[in-house]
Amino acid sequence: MTSDHPADGVPPIGGDELAQALGLIPVGKRLEEAFSCYLLAGVSLGFAMVAVPSLLKGAENATNGPLSASLEHVAESLTQKAVLDAAATYDEAGDGANSLANALTLITQHLKASTSISLGDREAARKLVNEVRDSVIANKSTEIRTIRAWRNMWAGHRTSDVIADPWAKANPVDFGVVEIGLNQMRAAFHEFALLLDQLPELASLVGDARRIDDRTFRMGISLEGLSGKPLDFYLSIGRAQGEALLAHGFPFLKGGQ
Repeated sequence: MTSDHPADGVPPIGGDELAQALGLIPVGKRLEEAFSCYLLAGVSLGFAMVAVPSLLKGAENATNGPLSASLEHVAESLTQKAVLDAAATYDEAGDGANSLANALTLITQHLKASTSISLGDREAARKLVNEVRDSVIANKSTEIRTIRAWRNMWAGHRTSDVIADPWAKANPVDFGVVEIGLNQMRAAFHEFALLLDQLPELASLVGDARRIDDRTFRMGISLEGLSGKPLDFYLSIGRAQGEALLAHGFPFLKGGQ
């Protein structure tokens, strides 16, 4: 028996219904999710940096055809995830994305609606928001534009993109370029976190979103602390996961077989 909807009977939402649902999420919660998106991108990249080369080498050396193809498939999937997660940090594709672009828009809207922040502080904060947006969103670097091109290679029409634009085939994913782009995003996230700390009303948004009741708060992250750590901190987490996968999930790869 088949169904047009997921097993729980709840179909995906979109349009006005999605906009309404997004409006119910506290701004501070969406800010946390955006910064967490950067953290995830760093871990995904570190994982791919370690695992993909070994998987591809194993595929090349494998004498079993299906095994070789499966290792190539896993390697490509990890490469895709690293690129897609990096691109998600600046994503402008939809209002629901947990990206820096949408986080900046939310703060711009909050500043516009605020009645407790002085006009001078609001104007200064809006100027800083625009500077952050210009640094990596409006004026994308070569590295971030390249990440976007690789992302589009999988998010677009894969059957025709190489015919229409052979660039992607001639320029395979380079994790070093993704790392540079993520470092640029880290700097932008950190500048944004410092801006949020400058005004008490903005600084309180994340804390207020963690409030369960008058005596209970959920655990959360420090936006300034998360973005203040070097990217290599998050890459190292991913590298450790990749090394664990190779050692325990694909131990034959360590032996060069």
